[in-house]
Formats: sequence, C-alpha cells, structure tokens
Amino acid sequence: MIPRASYEMTRSGYLHWRNDLKQFHATKSAEILREVGYEEAIIGRVRDLNLKKQFGHDPDCQVLEDALCLVTLQYQLSDLIAKTDPAKMIGILQKTWKKMSKTAHDYALALPLSNDEKRLIERALTESDDA
Repeated sequence: MIPRASYEMTRSGYLHWRNDLKQFHATKSAEILREVGYEEAIIGRVRDLNLKKQFGHDPDCQVLEDALCLVTLQYQLSDLIAKTDPAKMIGILQKTWKKMSKTAHDYALALPLSNDEKRLIERALTESDDA
C-alpha cells in the first residue's frame, strides 16, 4: 500500500517511509478493531504497539519488535543481501540485533539460514559497530 520506491532512496527517505508505515498500520488496525467491536482501551493499546511507543520499556512492544526482526531475518535476509552492499548490510544487521532481546537472539541463531547468511550475521556480531 505504501511502496518504499515512492520515497527518496536515502536514509531520510527510509525513515520517513518507516514512520508513515507505522502511522498507516496504527490507523488501519484501529479501524478494523472498531468495526468488529473492540473497546477503545484495546484499540489504543494496539495503536501504541504499532507506533512502538514505550519501546525498550514495554515487554509486549519488545515481543512485537523481536517478531518483526525474526521474520526479516528468516524470510527477507537473502533478498536484502542480494541488493545491499556488504558493509552496509553488516551495519543493518548490527542495528537489527541491538533492537532484539536475548531470547530473540537465540531464536535468530537457530534459524534455518544459508551458510552465507550465517557468515554475514557472524561478521556483524564480531565486527565493531560504528553506527
């Protein structure tokens, strides 16, 4: 619904796109929940989770972030590697890893990834993070 290509292919464009996606998902989930009769308190909670309010302080928000990161690693990593400079990919993986809990780290390391994907993650975890 909101293609990445409709934003500048810069860091600023990426962040703008991600923010717009969060807003879209928060609004859309609220609409759906209202249509099926959920209470406003639940709708507000789901909205806050979509907007990642209290990230780092809310255990439910952490679980959601972990799930998003794990889905990316399991189902999108090979495509990302194919279109991203290796040095940049290391930075992306390091930033992703920082957002994840210890439990999610353990799951990530057990994912059925290719040898190349595993090596890249290992590099990201052993190289210093200059980001």
